[in-house]
Amino acid sequence: MSFRNLLLIALFSSSIFIASCSNDNEDTPVVTPPTAGYSVPITYTFDRNSATTVDFSGQSTRILMLDEMSNYVKTQATSSLVVDNTLLQSMFTNTNNAFSIAALNTSGKQLKDKVAASKDYFGL
Repeated sequence: MSFRNLLLIALFSSSIFIASCSNDNEDTPVVTPPTAGYSVPITYTFDRNSATTVDFSGQSTRILMLDEMSNYVKTQATSSLVVDNTLLQSMFTNTNNAFSIAALNTSGKQLKDKVAASKDYFGL
C-alpha cells in the first residue's frame, strides 16, 4: 500500500470522526403535566355501551384455588408427607368438594379451564 493510499485513508477516517461529533450538551426541556384541577380517581370503571368490560371475579376465585393448592403442597412437603394426587386433581378440576372454602367448591370455576393442555396426552 502506498503512502498516498494511507494518507487518503487517514484523511477519510478523521473526516468521519470529526463529522460524527456534535454538541450533545443541550438540555432537554422537562415537560410537567398540568396539576391544577386534576385528581386521580379512587376506582376505575371500564364501560362500553353502559356495560362493564372487566370481570375479576373468576380470576380472583382461581387465585384463591391456586393458593389453597399451593398451601396444601407446602404443608405436605414440610411435614414430610406424601401429596395426595387424587386431592390435587380434584382441586384442579374443582370436583368432589376438595377445597376447604365452600364458596370455591360451588363457584363453578376450574383451574383446568385456564391451563393449556392436550386431551390427547393428558386425558383431562
